[in-house]
Amino acid sequence: MKISTEEFVKLFAGKSVAIVGNANSLLKQDYGWLIDAHDVVCRFNTGATHARDYEKSGRRTTVSFFNVMRAWLPEEGISVHVSRRAREESDPDYFIPISTIDEIAGIIDVDRPSSGMMVNHFIHEYAKPARVSLFGFDFKATKTWYHQKEGRLDPHDYVKEGEYTKTILANDLMWSIY
Repeated sequence: MKISTEEFVKLFAGKSVAIVGNANSLLKQDYGWLIDAHDVVCRFNTGATHARDYEKSGRRTTVSFFNVMRAWLPEEGISVHVSRRAREESDPDYFIPISTIDEIAGIIDVDRPSSGMMVNHFIHEYAKPARVSLFGFDFKATKTWYHQKEGRLDPHDYVKEGEYTKTILANDLMWSIY
């Protein structure tokens, strides 16, 4: 099902939104019930589709964000492509506009923002949710729970992404981090 930007933004407008990152720290607390209590639950990349400890990370997924579309898309919810890469090979329900990707890259002065950064920026700037809760975002203080290999190359600047996110959290009382 293809949806327009207007329809996509309406998914979040006036609702409580849980944005669930993939930091290993997510699995240290039992946040599943709190995550699932949100109107909209967003997940990323492999974290959107792999089984996990539901007491810690919840069961629900409303929107799955991917940087490269995969054959194992979730059966339910909306799929969203959040990268400049592999767009011609993807068939999601929605694409985050390249202009939005370029916008956040310019704001935090990076070449390639992470999926989480692009989604946080899009939701904060355009979606108008009632409140947003971030889970599993520690800006690489712990590894991504499904990438445990040492020496894995990572093209993102998590210090800059963390600073930008902390600015949102400090200035927008409707945003919180767990």
